[in-house]
Order: sequence, then structure tokens, then C-alpha cells
Amino acid sequence: LYSRLTDPEYGIGLKRGVIPIYIAFIIHQHQNNLVIKKGDFEQKLSAELLNAINETPEKYSVILENWDENKAAYLSQLEQIFEEHIHEQEKVYNNFAYIVSAMNRWYMSLPKYSKEMTKVYKGNYEFKNISASHKKFVNSLKQLNINPREYLFEKVFSLFGYKEFSVDITDNIHRTKEEYDSAIDNLIKVLIGDVKSVFAG
Repeated sequence: LYSRLTDPEYGIGLKRGVIPIYIAFIIHQHQNNLVIKKGDFEQKLSAELLNAINETPEKYSVILENWDENKAAYLSQLEQIFEEHIHEQEKVYNNFAYIVSAMNRWYMSLPKYSKEMTKVYKGNYEFKNISASHKKFVNSLKQLNINPREYLFEKVFSLFGYKEFSVDITDNIHRTKEEYDSAIDNLIKVLIGDVKSVFAG
């Protein structure tokens, strides 16, 4: 892009100083489905990023997600599931990053017991295994360097065993969240039941 805008043989001859304005305009038009990467890592959209691109454009690349109603519905449902952990100001950085940040904040807010549990105590010395996909999803949120677009549109689907994109995955995510959110309360209830049964005998 920089070569085509600045090199004389392409007949445009634009000065580098105004290119960030041009890029900012394009980003604004496609903000909902555009990701800028530096190497393998997705970047937050900001004025600093545009200046960095202007300095070394060869280090950056752009991904334009093939957007449709299903993908919009997917993000909307994720936003509803994790709404209490969303920071509105983060939406200006990247349409995908603010949701992944909210998911990570949800994970960080879980009590230690919920984060580390591998089985669910059902009472009377009986346990139920947690779904492997549920554990994989929760463990994936421990990672600090998550590429938001890649995570939401590729990794999450592989964690739950999906071969292709489907909005139905939000049901899996919602059930997983409910299971971990209610873990402590459910444990307390069954322990109370166990204690009552001991003294009732």
C-alpha cells in the first residue's frame, strides 16, 4: 500500500505524512471487521499504531474478516453473556478485543475453587466430571497473549469441537459460564445437605 501511494511509477506520489489520515478513514469505515497485525500479534487501533505503521509499514498486515449477520449475532450474544465485565471504552480499540478482555476479566473474577475444579461434587461422596471442552475453554482464558480475532473465530470453535462457524457455540459458552459461576454456591448447598444427613442419622 505504501509503495503504491508513494512510489513515482504508480502515478500517485503521496507524501507519507498524510497516509495515516487516509488509513484512519478506511479503518473507521471497516472498524467492525478489520484487524491490524504486527507479525503474529493483533494490535489495538490507536493513533500511536498509525504512527508506528507510518514508520515501518512493512512490519504490519491487515485482515478483513468476511462479515455477515451470523458473525454479528455471534458477537452480540457474547457481549450479552459477558456484559457485566465489558468496559465500553475498550470498544474503540478493536471490535473483537473488548469481548476477549471481558471474557478474561470474567475468568479472573472466579474464585480459586472454581478456576481449579476438575469435578463437581454432587453430595453423598459422589462426583461428576466436568466436560473436557468446558475445562479447555476456561483454561484458554489464562493466556495473556490472545489474538482476539483468531481466538473468537478459530480457537474457541476448536475447543468445543466445532468444524466450522456456528452461532450455536454461544450456547456452549453460556452453559460453561453458568457452571463455573455457580460452582461455589452449588458446593455449599450439597455440603449443607451432607451435614444435615449426618446429624439426621
